[in-house]
Amino acid sequence: MKKGFIINPDHDMADFADFADEQGLDGIELMYWEPTVDSFGDLAERKRILADHNVQISALGLWRVGFADPAESGHADAIKAGIDFAAELGASCFFAGAGDPVEDDKVSAFAQCYPEWKKLVEDAGMEIAVYLGHQGSYIFSDAALAETVARVPDVNLKLDPVGFIRNLKTEPLYTLSKYGANLAYFHVKGLLKVADRELEPPPGLDELPWAAMFGILHEFGYDGWVVAEPHGRYWGAEEKRKQYVKLTFQALAPYML
Repeated sequence: MKKGFIINPDHDMADFADFADEQGLDGIELMYWEPTVDSFGDLAERKRILADHNVQISALGLWRVGFADPAESGHADAIKAGIDFAAELGASCFFAGAGDPVEDDKVSAFAQCYPEWKKLVEDAGMEIAVYLGHQGSYIFSDAALAETVARVPDVNLKLDPVGFIRNLKTEPLYTLSKYGANLAYFHVKGLLKVADRELEPPPGLDELPWAAMFGILHEFGYDGWVVAEPHGRYWGAEEKRKQYVKLTFQALAPYML
């Protein structure tokens, strides 16, 4: 398995690339919120940073845009620009949402467009993935996910156990065991419920069953990216990200090959 972590485009990528090198991590994910075609104008500088470090782009993730979004949204143009940008950076994976088509049968709309998007991403040398829940995806329930996988069996998924709990209202072990064959990219972040509060410490310092989840990943032969996602008001701050990443992989190391 490869280790990485998420940064936003406005973070100091050179500083985080230095950190990744120091920690022996494999990659950095760039996460773009509501991108447009103009979001990817700093290609030369990012390529320079990568050339100076022993680190790669694990994925380019586009949020609040989806593959099956209506044509008038303009999201298709942003996705195509993102694919070109990600390919130039040598990214391993490219992901966006399933989309939120206007059709009543949203799965059919996704099923019609997904093969074309998949070919475009794979022809660019990357693996495609689809995130669940969140704006930009109609997949907000286990029923919607089950129907999507049944009708698009080759769909690649970006999975996140906390996302299962919050967005699908499902239990992580159940969901991983049900859809692990479609897993293409794995986000990890922690969740700890204390009375009426939710804390978001690094994985291993929380209450989620990480040993069992990695047991399921190994059953499916998953050997791809495990990417830490510093999250929440405290750990999501830029100055806390390095500590979060260190603690995450110290805790998860026994479960990873």
